Amino acid sequence: NTFTNNVGGLSGGLVATGTGPIRITKDNKFFGNTYRGYGSIANAHRANALSVYDASNIVINNNLFVNNIIPSSIPYGAVIGLTTYVSQAAMPIRFINNTIVNTPQYSNNGLSAIKFRINAGVDVQDIHIKNNIISSTNSNGCTIDSDAGYSPVSINYNILNNISLSGFNANLYNPTDPNSVYNPSAPLFNYQCDPELDANYYPKWNTSTKSYSIDNGNPDLNANGIPWYLDPDDQDPDGTRKDIGAYHNPDHHINGYHRLNNYEVKYISIPGVENHPGNQGRNTLQYVFDEYGGNDLFNTLNPILDGISWIYNSDTGEATPDIVPLHYVHSQNGYKVQLLSGETLEKDIVYSGFYPGYNLNPGMYHAELNDYTTNHFITAPDQMDENCEIDPNTGVLFRKTYLGYYLPESLKPFDALLPILDDIKAIMAEDWALVRVPIFGYEPQPGDPPSASYTDMWLGSYLMNNENLAINHGEMVEVHYIGSNDVEFKLGGENPNPPFTEFYTRQMAKHFFFEEQLGYIPVFITMDLNQYEDGNKPTEIALFIDEVCKGAAVIKDGEIQLNAHITNSDDLSEDLKEVEFRLYFPAKSASSIVPEYAVLNLQTGVYESKTARVSDFKGFLSVQLNNTGEIPPPAATQLFQNYPNPFNPVTSIKYDLAETSQVRMDIYNVRGQHVKTLLNQEMLAGTHSVVWDGKDGQGNSVSSGVYFYRMTMPNKVLTNKMLLMK
Repeated sequence: NTFTNNVGGLSGGLVATGTGPIRITKDNKFFGNTYRGYGSIANAHRANALSVYDASNIVINNNLFVNNIIPSSIPYGAVIGLTTYVSQAAMPIRFINNTIVNTPQYSNNGLSAIKFRINAGVDVQDIHIKNNIISSTNSNGCTIDSDAGYSPVSINYNILNNISLSGFNANLYNPTDPNSVYNPSAPLFNYQCDPELDANYYPKWNTSTKSYSIDNGNPDLNANGIPWYLDPDDQDPDGTRKDIGAYHNPDHHINGYHRLNNYEVKYISIPGVENHPGNQGRNTLQYVFDEYGGNDLFNTLNPILDGISWIYNSDTGEATPDIVPLHYVHSQNGYKVQLLSGETLEKDIVYSGFYPGYNLNPGMYHAELNDYTTNHFITAPDQMDENCEIDPNTGVLFRKTYLGYYLPESLKPFDALLPILDDIKAIMAEDWALVRVPIFGYEPQPGDPPSASYTDMWLGSYLMNNENLAINHGEMVEVHYIGSNDVEFKLGGENPNPPFTEFYTRQMAKHFFFEEQLGYIPVFITMDLNQYEDGNKPTEIALFIDEVCKGAAVIKDGEIQLNAHITNSDDLSEDLKEVEFRLYFPAKSASSIVPEYAVLNLQTGVYESKTARVSDFKGFLSVQLNNTGEIPPPAATQLFQNYPNPFNPVTSIKYDLAETSQVRMDIYNVRGQHVKTLLNQEMLAGTHSVVWDGKDGQGNSVSSGVYFYRMTMPNKVLTNKMLLMK
């Protein structure tokens, strides 16, 4: 509805009174309305656009009021008049998310944007004035007046521009004044600045200007104590924090949050950032992690942060409250964040911005490309780069990089990293890891690619299959890249419909306690749960060194992955320390030491019965546990159905070997044509798996259809079929 140039006695626009519910909502517009002549009513304020009196349970929101001023006459009067009941209890009058804009021609004009009175009634009533833009476009200004009555208690998170207060005081914060104090928990907290609106009264957000109305509304408008990012009632329609004023910013930006604590190292990314050449002040590390939204991670007076670290190609660094280097945050960056140890501490940090390629986020600039990219870009390993290391098991040089995951939905690791899967040897997330098995005893030949030193078998892939392992929005993974060339790639590949999956959360150990470090070494454990009676099976396993727990995991089946928070040391005495495994049995409410276990020799590929030492942790550790000290091989050689099936485009093939044997695994199409050899080497007795990424031997993606996988051994051939469905 639009009300233009109307004249009335009590109000030129609307009058509302009564016990309600009364709703004046959703894009009503008031232009040039005035009151004139006679129209006085007891307990009512005459108002040009809207007068509310003797009212209860009334909501006025998302309305626009522009220049509702008595022309060529002073005093101009009030634009809005609000009064509660005189002598009865009442629900509040709620004036929420409106925009009032005036351009008065004279100073000392008697113009009141809002004039209100709170009467006692049976109980003290209230008027809520929240999340409004109240602006005078010139210095002639206007006022907000509290008439005789009770002091206001619910006027907050408004933007006041050239507005003075009469009859009450408020805490005013000017974000453009470096000396102004930001204290949103103060009573009657409001902003004092230009709202920066465009010609249609929408908040501006462009390369030079960002309106302070965007994402700065009351974070708990309904006062239920739930943070805005967990409460849809405190969000705009797109899921972001409420803007201030009648109109929500139309650009498709995102808000999000991370919950940090001091008992975990968090692996995070910032999917939505504002990053453009016109203003990079809003994607600095200082702004994103400290200044924005009251994140305050670099507070030096009451510090809670231990450190933030990042690695992206040659861009590496660490920040603490005392030292915050200049670093620009991009959606592609990944970060490890650790809070100070001590009493249990939790801290939520929020972010706001755009996905790469949207509006004010062109992506990350790379000198090698001489351009911005909305994708990831990894440079080839370089021996002179401190972020590159040599794999002690193969001698292959690899680059360590933290990759931010900014897609809106989750993907399985092999699907997310499909374009570079052949050229990475490890994927390490906050709570899980996947490691590629080297070819034991392999001697590279001239011209061999680095990937020739590794099989297509991935330790930890059972976790991905059994638990629907995934990388989630706002997380990051550390990858070890072995490719010979720089690579630009898109998360999920070029598939226009990536196979998104459910959000993944890994169940964590609760009986064993350990202190996490910025880095860890993955441990892959195999054990036979059939040796334990039902009701007396272990549910957790932990790794100890010198009676100190260094990592633990929940036991769901016979294959477990545990993150060991240890670091190799130049101190020989540290390297010689022995590793102990302990199992927790809930039926006994006790833990017990594993007496014997076998450790995979990474040079021979043979499991050896021994006690592992810290020096054995070379990229990863693979062990087999058994209560008797002897690991029984599978009873029969079997080839299992691939998982997932159908798949798109990555799948895992599991098989059992009853005895050590030469094994070849080949893929064929329905015409019987050979597509790719996944494996051709001697394998030990035990359970194994190999991954096919949906590509042929030349690295080309194959088409949808039925394929066969054949496992060939000297005395047996096993075949199964699978369906690739894109």
